[in-house]
Amino acid sequence: AAGMCSTGPKVAHGYEELAQEV
Repeated sequence: AAGMCSTGPKVAHGYEELAQEV
């Protein structure tokens, strides 16, 4: 998620960011 959510909008990878980043 660290790289994906940075290169794309949170709308696309928000679920993955919430699962690991936040």
